[in-house]
Amino acid sequence: MPSDSVRSETAQQLQVLVGQLEQDNPALYRHWALYLQVLREALLASVQKACFHVSVQTYPERYAKLIPAKRTELHRRMFSLVGRCSSLLTVEQLAVLATQMHGQELQSQRRHQQRWLNSLQEQTEPEPVAPSMPNASMPNGSIHLGLELPIGSGLFGFGSLVRGAVDDPDDAESLDSADEPDEVHDPAGRSAVEGDEAHRLMAAFSQVLEQMGEALEADSSGSMDSSWSGMAAEEASTDATGLPFSGLLPKHPVGVLRWLEGLDAALVRRLRNLSHALNVEMLRLGATPSLLPLNLLDAVGQGQIETQNAPPNLVRMPLPVGERARGPFHDAVAVLLRPVDLELEQPRLRTCRTRLQQSRQQVRRMAQTYRRLERRLQALDAEQLWLHDHTTAHPPTP
Repeated sequence: MPSDSVRSETAQQLQVLVGQLEQDNPALYRHWALYLQVLREALLASVQKACFHVSVQTYPERYAKLIPAKRTELHRRMFSLVGRCSSLLTVEQLAVLATQMHGQELQSQRRHQQRWLNSLQEQTEPEPVAPSMPNASMPNGSIHLGLELPIGSGLFGFGSLVRGAVDDPDDAESLDSADEPDEVHDPAGRSAVEGDEAHRLMAAFSQVLEQMGEALEADSSGSMDSSWSGMAAEEASTDATGLPFSGLLPKHPVGVLRWLEGLDAALVRRLRNLSHALNVEMLRLGATPSLLPLNLLDAVGQGQIETQNAPPNLVRMPLPVGERARGPFHDAVAVLLRPVDLELEQPRLRTCRTRLQQSRQQVRRMAQTYRRLERRLQALDAEQLWLHDHTTAHPPTP
């Protein structure tokens, strides 16, 4: 059959693409390892420059009042924090952190989905319906616009939508008698029927949401968890040159692309943790008067909050003085290490980032081709199943 030849050709193209990726994986790993090596070498100088600007140029009076013991401890803690962070700036350690971040994101999505389902269940609880009285102030045929929430038992009970459009009870009764049996005219019975229907629809809706969540979770975590957890659990094999084989990375382009995105997110998180630790130490020793919380640092790093102009690896933000939100403001300056600022200060790091971007563009093109071929292969398999089922259900007539 022509479809069999097309399917075999498509499967062969997928195998060629995977083989090419396995050959490129060691070079991609080498680029990331070199980037992190240069980052570890330049991190201390960047941290010293940022802390110098905060302590000496922004709050010089506070640093001048510190006793020698506290100044010495500040520098000692700065060296210690940078050393601890540098030991965690490796491909394997970032992969482990990326796996943890992905698990936390999935748990947050599950909690958000559960809260949403609970709120829907609370809003669809059946309430006793009081007999409606005719409103003398409104003429017959007027439309009554209620102030109830859009999600409720009326949204699932189709009969209530028709009743809500008519305000006159006589007209409502005529509509009910035309479409529903006589025993549903009772308001209490009608509420019970609508409540049962709402519960059934809510249960079905909850089941659909759970299935969608499981499908999205399986799709998003299948390649990411398998690659990251496998890399964290297994030791990488090495060849004669000491470079790891491609078993360390995912074996298809989509997984490699997500793996790269996870490493970038883990690097940003690691630098943010170091920045927060430095800010805490400077506040504890009295070198700075305020502290920016982690959520503000994350918002600034993601571009969600507009900040004032500041030197690289620093953030300047106006904060209210005291507990009054509308009181006077002062500019709070804090350390925030970001890959973009570090690359701006270090030309070697910027060169390594350029290589990583070129490799990512190549992997992205391979991922697009991989998705297209995989989709075509799935369509061919579904076509064969359809033809088989059609022949089985309708055998040829003699």
